Amino acid sequence: IKGLLSGAANARMSVGEAITNIVWAKCTDLGDIKAEGNWMWASKLPGEGALMYDTALALREVMCILGVGIDGGKDSLSMSARTDDGELCKSPGEITISLYCGCPDVTLTVTPDLKRPTPTPNEASLFLVQIAGTERA
Repeated sequence: IKGLLSGAANARMSVGEAITNIVWAKCTDLGDIKAEGNWMWASKLPGEGALMYDTALALREVMCILGVGIDGGKDSLSMSARTDDGELCKSPGEITISLYCGCPDVTLTVTPDLKRPTPTPNEASLFLVQIAGTERA
């Protein structure tokens, strides 16, 4: 949805999200990180090609700053369709960035699942700390 407002913001947010995903892995080196870019765009519709171009320029800029190259990916550039009554329905443009690198020891990677710290189940504890009390946001 961020791509509806700004192609450049779309690119920067996609790279930012990819960085927050890979930060939990012990990479061999920052220079070893590579990226794949997956484009989903209704590029043949008026104005969409220009928006995609602006997105690509912003993506190139942020990737150059990070020193990360895109060496693969795919595209789906026909992201629009006509309904039975002839109305044109288009998908918002989207660029998804996936980062990857060498990871010498995958057991040192932080994951969102719960793990038992010891082989004995009775020695593990899980605590719930209610910070908000009874109020919910």
